[in-house]
Amino acid sequence: MAKRSLKASPLGIAKAKQAFQRREWTQEYLASAVDLQTRQPIWKFFSGRPIERHLFIDICFQLNLDWEDIADFPKIDDLELEAISNQPSQDQLSQDHASEENLDWIQQVRSHVNNSIQHQCSHTQNVLDLTSSLTLSQIYTDIYLLPHLS
Repeated sequence: MAKRSLKASPLGIAKAKQAFQRREWTQEYLASAVDLQTRQPIWKFFSGRPIERHLFIDICFQLNLDWEDIADFPKIDDLELEAISNQPSQDQLSQDHASEENLDWIQQVRSHVNNSIQHQCSHTQNVLDLTSSLTLSQIYTDIYLLPHLS
């Protein structure tokens, strides 16, 4: 899952400050270009503090910078990454249990509303003859796939 905030790396801050000085803008002007009410996110961006991802990307776009070059992504060793990916976390185990409970609940809800959905949604208006309606089985045909080309 992606994080909601990003921060600039020290090298990225230097690049961003150079681009900002080349444009001769003020922080207020950059804030208005990014549709911000205050310049606080701009200040946080240039001081290396985390800001919302979409604001980070918009600021880099206004400065004509690639946001992936500016962002400070956390470094993970290959061994740590392998160990993390091989072990199921407690969250994953609890999510698996929760998803099983959700599937049971979904099946119960489907069984209760199936008939009403079929009644409400199984007919459509015929475009050529507005006085009659068609069932979906009259419109759609079965698909037969061959396992190999003949």
